[in-house]
Formats: sequence, structure tokens, C-alpha cells
Amino acid sequence: MEIKDLIIQLICQDIKHNRLTKSLSRLGLDDGGLYDLDILTIISQLMGVQDDKLSDTFSDIYFHFINEGGQVTTFELEGKISLIATQCYEMLKALVEIEILLGRI
Repeated sequence: MEIKDLIIQLICQDIKHNRLTKSLSRLGLDDGGLYDLDILTIISQLMGVQDDKLSDTFSDIYFHFINEGGQVTTFELEGKISLIATQCYEMLKALVEIEILLGRI
């Protein structure tokens, strides 16, 4: 498996996990962030971004797509989540390339 495919799979799993924790929260079972998987950090490291170089824009893009995945209906779940995760990866990759060119990473 290539790094790209691994990252996309991680994003898919984070979308699913986020959907689960938000649903539980709506039922009154809020974990207060205790079960956050911190997949964003793993993904940034796989993309060559060190923790101290992680920009707010990187996080904003990531969480935008995670939240977008939360809006998908159950009936279209698998196909849509994969598409959203792929779009997220492509946006993050483009941002990393720009930040490398600007000397920020």
C-alpha cells in the first residue's frame, strides 16, 4: 500500500469515528474529547510535516473535510466518504507543496 492510499484510509476511518462520537454525543454520551484518535498528527507526519510546523490552515482543511463527512447520509456512506477523504488528501498535499515552496516546512 502506498502512503497516499494509507493516508486516505486513515482519513476515512477518522470520518467514521467522528460520525460515531458525534452521534453518541447527541444521545447524551459525550466523551469530552477523551477518545480523540489524533489521526491528524499521524497524517501530517506521513506527509512530512513535523508537529511544530503544522499550520492552522492544514488543520482547518482537515477538519473541514472531517465535518463534511459527518453530513453524509448513511445510505451513501462508503462511496462518499472515500471521495471526501481523497479530496481532503489532495488539498492537504497541495498545501504541503505550497508551504515547501515558501520555505515554511
